[in-house]
Amino acid sequence: EFVVGLSFFSWQESADLHSRRSNLNYEIRSNFLAIGPYLLWNIRWTPEFAFGVEMAPFMALHDVTQTQTGVDYRDKGRTIFGVKTALSAHWYPSSERASIGFSIPLVMRFSSLPVPAAPAGNYSISEGSMFWPAFVLESRFQVAKILVSPKVGIHRTMDSLFWGIDLGYLF
Repeated sequence: EFVVGLSFFSWQESADLHSRRSNLNYEIRSNFLAIGPYLLWNIRWTPEFAFGVEMAPFMALHDVTQTQTGVDYRDKGRTIFGVKTALSAHWYPSSERASIGFSIPLVMRFSSLPVPAAPAGNYSISEGSMFWPAFVLESRFQVAKILVSPKVGIHRTMDSLFWGIDLGYLF
């Protein structure tokens, strides 16, 4: 079965802001909220088990505000783009309309965090990879031809929550 719909998801990332003038590092936490179309191909292995392949290009809003000991770093509303792919496995315990399972999304964003503009040349940012996996528990509920799939998990460094919900139409 094929599902086409919208994917909403959010995550946080850590980065180090380095001050060349004081030679100090500050941790900054960036929040991302993403939305994009998604396509799911759900393959029934048996009546009780299914595997899925998902792809979702996305647009996300990036928001970070960090004020620490004389460092004021803000970046709100910056738009970034990326793609999320996922492999999933689901168990349908007693109904073809509800399942529980797990997925491993791979997320790639195409934008780096901006370096603070003032004072120029005094800061640098060391951020993690722009490509990372997540480990997610998810469920699926079907009402007529509508599929709802809430999900929650952890990503990359295991210190941040990854959550989302997919809304789709079954073909």
